[in-house]
Amino acid sequence: MTEQLSVTGTIKTIGQLQSIQTRDGNTITKQEILLTIGDKYPQDIPFEFFNDKTQLVNKLTQGKQAQLYFNLKSFVYNDKVRMGSPQVWRVETDAAQPTNNQAAAPSFQNADGSTTTDLPF
Repeated sequence: MTEQLSVTGTIKTIGQLQSIQTRDGNTITKQEILLTIGDKYPQDIPFEFFNDKTQLVNKLTQGKQAQLYFNLKSFVYNDKVRMGSPQVWRVETDAAQPTNNQAAAPSFQNADGSTTTDLPF
């Protein structure tokens, strides 16, 4: 059984794109955001985007709602389990508001001079 972890909240901050040199000489890119969730007792949670997933940050706007799908990763260090920040792999924003990648629906002029977004045929 596969489960998808997701959360919806408001984008509080969007960090700068970072390039990080790994021990083996490779370079990874990373970008972090802070998402505010909860109504009565809001929490700010950091989320990370790595490599090609940093392009998903372009869909996000500070102060707007977004749904983030993410993975959780942990590791053992000095016999203790450590948890990393959630790593985002998919982003959904409010479809009612056009994003940078979406164009507004075209409008057409009817024979009577009124406009519509329906196709004219």
